[in-house]
Amino acid sequence: MVLAIDIGETKKPTTGDKTMNVQIIETASSQYTASITVQVDKTSAYVSREHRGGRVNVICRNSSHGVWRGAGRFFDDFDAAIAGYKSGAMKAAIETARDEMQ
Repeated sequence: MVLAIDIGETKKPTTGDKTMNVQIIETASSQYTASITVQVDKTSAYVSREHRGGRVNVICRNSSHGVWRGAGRFFDDFDAAIAGYKSGAMKAAIETARDEMQ
């Protein structure tokens, strides 16, 4: 059951000296999880958070994900998820998701 869907909200956070275009593609919430799909420049990410326990699942939707269809990576919280990625675009996507889900 989807409770809310927002499409097309755009933000512009800065990471270091680079300005990134961040677009929220979709948000959804169910009885057990809240999720958001975020586009940062050319990188797309799906981030979900469990209501109980607060575990975070992050899927970087790139060509590798298209082929292997993995379940993504699981983290205990948003801080661990942000620390788990090197890419500034993925970090910006997770930070945006964290801000939107609070």
